[in-house]
Amino acid sequence: MNRHSRNIAALLATLWIALTNSPVAAKRAEEFDASIRLTYGTSDGRAQVRFQAQSNAGLRMLHVRDPQGKLAVKVISRDGGRLGQSLLYFEAAESSLNRAFEAYPPGEYRFTGWTDDGRILTTVSVLSPDLPDPPVITFPADGQSGLSPASLTASWQAVADAGGYGVETDSEDTEASLTADLPPRTLSFSFPASWFSPGRLYTLDVAARGPNGNQTVSSVTFTTAP
Repeated sequence: MNRHSRNIAALLATLWIALTNSPVAAKRAEEFDASIRLTYGTSDGRAQVRFQAQSNAGLRMLHVRDPQGKLAVKVISRDGGRLGQSLLYFEAAESSLNRAFEAYPPGEYRFTGWTDDGRILTTVSVLSPDLPDPPVITFPADGQSGLSPASLTASWQAVADAGGYGVETDSEDTEASLTADLPPRTLSFSFPASWFSPGRLYTLDVAARGPNGNQTVSSVTFTTAP
């Protein structure tokens, strides 16, 4: 890039900053629902950062800037009908906890969305390093076999300050999964009688959700009776 091109680029960058921080832009800015959260699995020691942005108006572009102001995420909707996206949800690749924080350091993340009707939506979400304690699954036991596929209720111990729990079960044999989002005082979940098949290996995940939205997941495997 020559000096003339660099000068033009610098001028455009300055103009963009001035416009986006002007009173006009501020008047157009509106809050919308967006968040960045962390999930950590105790069984494999893997962490995953998750992003979500939602708006009643279709989003045609989304920027997420990290605590240092660097662009961490950029999403552009190129649908032919110019409808935009009302819900964006995506996950970073799983990694160790240290690598997750290297890629996405804790702190404030600024979400800015541009809608198809010309509005600018903005909000801030905090990625906290704090994780809730892992839930202790009391039933089924890890590796337990011979469980009745017609009647199975999972249970776990309460986690202090948990804002709720998530339950998920799946089987590699069927590639099907069932999930449930539960309130904080619920410490068990009865699966539908028709959900499990005889003689198959399943994985049960129970997640405790902290007040900051981060989750810690405990997992067990079990086998249903033939």
